[in-house]
Amino acid sequence: MTMSDDNALGNCLEGSRKLQSEGRFTVDQLLKARMVKSAFSIGNRIEHFWVKVSEVQVENRLVKGKLEHGHVQITHLTVGATVFVPFKDVEDVWIEGKVPESLKSALESTKQEDAWMFISWVL
Repeated sequence: MTMSDDNALGNCLEGSRKLQSEGRFTVDQLLKARMVKSAFSIGNRIEHFWVKVSEVQVENRLVKGKLEHGHVQITHLTVGATVFVPFKDVEDVWIEGKVPESLKSALESTKQEDAWMFISWVL
């Protein structure tokens, strides 16, 4: 491999990070995420959880992390459980210094107290 081949490979990898990840967020955003939000289900029960990111598996299109809050209906999941979220299933991201869109909505709704409690807990 020549120097120009190395540069081409680097440019290709950098470009792929900026591409959509088959979902709402780019690979670059997922790599910077402190937490991601996703829906989990069992039967007809669906709950949305924040997952603290420990690894982003670009090749597998997965975010690995641990559940960061308790459950209500999905009893087979517990706080601290390791889960894998497909890129396409990421609903929101928490990047340091930016308030996630879903929390902005919660702050504007009647759930303000819950949203602020979550924000203070995460920070």
